Amino acid sequence: MAEKGQNGQPPTTEDEVIPQLDNLIVPRANLEDRWSRLWHMKQFTAWMLYVGLGLVGLGFEWAAFPQFLAFQTFSARFGEFDPTAEMYIVSSGRQAVWNATGSATMLIGGLSAGFIMNKIGRRWWLLITNAMIAISIGLAYGSTDWKVMTGSRVILGLGNGGMGTFTPLYISENAPPELRGFYLITFNAFMVVGQFLISLVLRACVNAPGEWQWRSAVLAMFIFPFITFVLFPFFPESPHHLLANKNDEEGARKALLRLHGASKTEFVEQELTRMRESIHISKVLGKKSSFSIWDLFRGSNLRRTLVAIAVPAAQQLSGIVFVIGYIPYFLTLAGISNPFNWSMYLFTVNLVSNLASFWTVERVGRRLFVVYGLLFLGTVNIIVGAINVHPTYARYIVTIVLTYCWAAVYQLTIGALGLVVASEVATSPLRAETQSLVTASQSLFSWVFAFSVPYMINPDAGNLGGKVGFIFGSLSFCLFVVCFFLVPETRGLTFSELDWLYAQGVKPWNFMRSIDQYRASQEGTQSGSDVDLASKAVENA
Repeated sequence: MAEKGQNGQPPTTEDEVIPQLDNLIVPRANLEDRWSRLWHMKQFTAWMLYVGLGLVGLGFEWAAFPQFLAFQTFSARFGEFDPTAEMYIVSSGRQAVWNATGSATMLIGGLSAGFIMNKIGRRWWLLITNAMIAISIGLAYGSTDWKVMTGSRVILGLGNGGMGTFTPLYISENAPPELRGFYLITFNAFMVVGQFLISLVLRACVNAPGEWQWRSAVLAMFIFPFITFVLFPFFPESPHHLLANKNDEEGARKALLRLHGASKTEFVEQELTRMRESIHISKVLGKKSSFSIWDLFRGSNLRRTLVAIAVPAAQQLSGIVFVIGYIPYFLTLAGISNPFNWSMYLFTVNLVSNLASFWTVERVGRRLFVVYGLLFLGTVNIIVGAINVHPTYARYIVTIVLTYCWAAVYQLTIGALGLVVASEVATSPLRAETQSLVTASQSLFSWVFAFSVPYMINPDAGNLGGKVGFIFGSLSFCLFVVCFFLVPETRGLTFSELDWLYAQGVKPWNFMRSIDQYRASQEGTQSGSDVDLASKAVENA
C-alpha cells in the first residue's frame, strides 16, 4: 500500500514521494543471485518464451524472403531471365516493392500498436497480430504472381510491426527489475533463433523438387501462429497494463498469479506493490497524472526518446539488412558455391554470440558494448568496402570471414542490447508510446534500406556488391558519436532511479558514477537494508 503524504492522501510531490522509492529497489543479494531467482521463476520464464514466440517467427520470416532469391525456382516464378547473368533474377524494382511495402506497413503496425494496446490490452493485440501473420503466410504459400506476394508482404508487415511492439513492452513492464536485462535480451535472441531455424530449413530444402524449395519454408512459418493460438486461452493480460490503464488491482493480482504460479502469493503481493508504487512515482516525478504522445519530446523525456530510437536504429544503420538478409544472394552473385551452407554457418555464429550476451548484459553492462561495438562494426564495414573495390575470389573469402566477425560482435553488442536500452530508458507512463515509436523508427530505417539495398547490390542496378561497406561504415561511425553522448549505463538501475537521473540532468557517462559516489560516501552509515541510495541522494539534496 502506498504511504500517505503530509495531508493524509497519497503523496503528490517529489518531497513526499522520494522516501517511497526505497521500496522499489532490488536488494544487491538478488542482483548477485539472479540465476537462482531465474530458476525459481520457471513458470514466468515459460510465459516469456511464449510471448517471444512471435519474434522467432519474425526472425524466420525476415531472413527467409531475401534468401528465397537464391533459389532459381523462386526467381523463375517471380522474376525474369537475365541473359547477361545467365540466370533468373527478380528485378531490383520488384525486390524494392516487396521490401518497401513490408517495411512501410511494419511502420504503421508498430506506430499504432502502443496506442491500440492501451485501449484493448496487450493480450488481445497478440491475437490480432498473429491472425494477420497467419493470413499473410497463407497468401505467400499460394501466390503465383509477384503482386499477390506483395499483398502478403503488406499484411505480414502489419502483423510483425505489432508483434515487434508487443513483445518488448510486455516483457519490460512485467519482468522483475533484477532480471529485466536478462528477459529483455531474449528479444534479439528470439529473432536470432528464427534466423538460425530458417537457415536449417532452407539448407534442407535445397534438393526439394521444383518450387517446394521455397514453398516448404513458407509452410513451416505456420507453426508459430499455430502454437500461439493453441495456448492463447491460458495467457494472462499484462498486470502492469491492468494497473496503469485500467486501475484493476484484483485483475492484476490474478494475472500475476497466472504468470508466476498460484503458490507464489507472497511474491505476487510484493510485485503488485512494486508496480503500483512505480506507476505512481513516475507520474509524480513527471509532475503529471496523464501523458500524451507529445510528452515524449518534452523536457528530460526528449533525451530518453532519442536514446530509445538511436540504439535500435543503429541495428539497421550498421548494415544488418545486408549481412543477414542478403548474404546468400550476394554469395550467389559472387559465384560462391553452396551459399546456404555459408548462411547456416553465419547464423550459427549469430546464435552462439547471442547466447554469450546473456552473460555479458548484466556483467559488463550496456553503454560500453553499444558505443564501442559500433566503432568496431564501422571499422569492419570500411575494410569490407575497401577490399571489394577490386574483388577477387580470395577477397570474397576474406569478406566472408570479416562478415562472420562482424556478425559475432553485432550479436554481442547492439544486436542484443538495442531493445534492452530502448525499453529501459522509457519512462513508465510512456512506455507503450515509446515502444511504438521505436518499432516505427526501426521500420522506417528498414524501409529505407529494404528499398535501396537491392538497387545497391543487384547486377542490373548499382552493382556495388561488398562496396556497400563504405555506406554502412560511415553510418556506423556517425552512430558511434551519437551514442557516445546519449547512451547511459542502465545496468542494475530501477525505473525510479532512471527517472531521477534524467530529471536531474546527469550526463549519460556519469549515471553509474553519480550513484556509486553517493553509495561510497554513505558507506557505513546504514545497517542491514540495501535501499535506493540514488533516491536518498535526492532526499538529502
